[in-house]
Order: sequence, then C-alpha cells, then structure tokens
Amino acid sequence: MYKILIIENFSESIELISRYLTSAGYTTYFANNITTALQKAKVLNPDLIILDIMMQNISGYDVCKMLKNDNDAKYIPILIITALDAEDIKVRALEVGADDFITRTFDKNSLLTKVKSLVRIKKLSDELKNKYSEIEEKNILINYQLMMAQKIQQALVKEFNFEFNEMKIYSKYMPALYIGGDVYDITILDEDSLGIFIADVSGHGISAALLISMLKLLFKNLVVKNKMPNEILSKMNSEFLSIFNNSIPNIYATAFYAIIDTKNKIITFANAGHCSPMLVKSDTTEELSIDSFPLGIIPNPNYSYKVVDYTKDDLLLLFTDGLSDTIYKENNMEFTNILKDILSDIKSESLSRITNILLNQFCNVSDYGKQETDDVSLILMRM
Repeated sequence: MYKILIIENFSESIELISRYLTSAGYTTYFANNITTALQKAKVLNPDLIILDIMMQNISGYDVCKMLKNDNDAKYIPILIITALDAEDIKVRALEVGADDFITRTFDKNSLLTKVKSLVRIKKLSDELKNKYSEIEEKNILINYQLMMAQKIQQALVKEFNFEFNEMKIYSKYMPALYIGGDVYDITILDEDSLGIFIADVSGHGISAALLISMLKLLFKNLVVKNKMPNEILSKMNSEFLSIFNNSIPNIYATAFYAIIDTKNKIITFANAGHCSPMLVKSDTTEELSIDSFPLGIIPNPNYSYKVVDYTKDDLLLLFTDGLSDTIYKENNMEFTNILKDILSDIKSESLSRITNILLNQFCNVSDYGKQETDDVSLILMRM
C-alpha cells in the first residue's frame, strides 16, 4: 500500500484529493505546517508528498525547499498544487525541488496519472538505495578481507638487507595499490650456501594472498640443503596441481629458485616460467634463463637446472614482472635490452641506489609509494 502525505491548509480541495487517492488504493496522511510535515516525512517515509503552494504563514515554495534539504525527506517526490497554470510558477516550483505540479482545477484522471508516475519514481529510488546499501555492506566486508590479506602478504614478504660470507643481499618489495601476488624468500642452507626463491602468482586480491601463502609454505617445507632447484620446483608443481586439480581455471605461478654456493662461487638454478634474472659481470650481462612451464600448468614438466659461475663483485638481480609490465608489457625484448644497459652503467652503485634507479626507470609509482598496477619485487646481490 503506497503512502501519500498531503501538506495543505485543509482547504476544500483536500477532501477531494483524499477521496480520489483512497479510492485508487493509496493511504493518505495530512499535515498543515512544516514541523508536522517534516516529522511525518521522517516517520512515515511516504511514497509521495502533495504540497499546496498556498500555505498559511509560510510559502509553499519554502516548504518544498525545506523538505528537499532534509535528509529524511529529500528523496521523496513532491507534487505541487498551484492556483494558476502560469509558466513562472512552474519554473519556480522546479527550482525549489518540486518533481511535478498540478493546478487546482485538476480532474481525477490527471491527478492519479501524475501520482502513479511519481510513486513509481519513488519505488525505483528506494530499490536503488537498497541496492546501494547492500553494495556498501559488501564493500565493507571486502575491504576488511583485503586489509587482512594485505597484512598476510606483508608478513610473508619481508625486505632483506644483510651480508652472508661477504656477499651483500638487498631486497625491495613494492606492493600494488591492490593486493598482488609476489612472494620471495632467502634461506641460509648451510655455512656456505644460500637459497633464493622468488615467485609471482596469477591474479590479484584475496585469492593472490592465499596463493602466496600456500607457495611460501610449500617452499619452506621442501627446501633442504641437498635438494636441487629443479627438484624443488617439480615437487612444488605436483603439490600445486594436487591442491587445485584443475578445478579452478587460470590458477598458476611463475617461480625461480637458485642455490648460491659461496665456497665454489657457483649458482645452480631452475626456472618455472619466471622472469630470467640478470647476472652482471665485469664485461657482460647474461640472463639466467631456462625455458619451462609455470607451476600448476601441466603435470611432470621435467624441470631442468643450469650452473653458472661468478666472480667477486658480480651483481645478481632477481625480479618479478611488475618491473617490466608497466611500460614494456608488449615489448619484453626492449625491456631486457634497456635493463642490461642500465645495469652495466650502474653496476658499481650501492644496492639501494641501483634499486631506486630501476624503480624510477621502469615503474609507475603512486602518491602512496606503491606500484599502481602490479607488485614489484627486486632482490639484488653483490657477490
């Protein structure tokens, strides 16, 4: 049952309006001053207000303006009753917020037509407000979950700045404005060896935070001194597939794992579709590349490993694709060439200085100090 509030001075026309509306199935309420009108508008939340422009002690225009400025009444349509069908009256009525108007010489059909139209507008407005309220509630829940996911991600991805057997290690993690999927870890395997793991999972948001949690846990459980990098990635791939079993599409992760033997000065590494790290030597810069599938794509991808040697003061850079995708997403070869040139020029700079130069060159950093589109993770090592 639709409710209609009539604001009138109880003139002769009010009885006629009420009779027409009641016979059409509407419930009518009455007010003869602005105080009562505002109270009833708040309590009843009527579907329409019919307002006589000729009020005692106050202009109907002022009443209309006050209703439209009131938080409880501003979305209620107002039909103004005017004595004359004058253009200036109509214009002024619209200016103060009226939704429609009708002259005192109305007939039943014209009144009910306008009422039906305005009540329909109120119904649609209420539906939109309800939908908006539902969306707001869901957004509050999602924002809370995102905040929790960000905390998880920050706890899992720690920045490093330390030395191991005269090798300097420095990392930088720049989370996206929205939660991304980077994760890395540096593990001391024994007195001579260091394990470096870096990965990037598909997607963003809460699902990415859950995926990196799973990857970090898998890595921690699998990494041991005597396991080769390709064996680690192969086992991670098997675990990844067993968990999801192709039940969720587009779930995968790129990953790179290397063991650095500081005694024999060699790097043993395997790659699962991740960005190839750069090893900057005195006279050349080479990619630590192996063609392979990301984790979670196919069973038994037969990951292989490679071994390279290094010398003192060589520079090793590991990174995620957030470094390249901001500007060079469609031209990876150009990115690689530019990166090699820059690294050759700044090789002798401090690790923190090199990091800042790379971020300034390749990333679109927001005012919040975060990458706008994707996470960026960098690990730099001075051998």
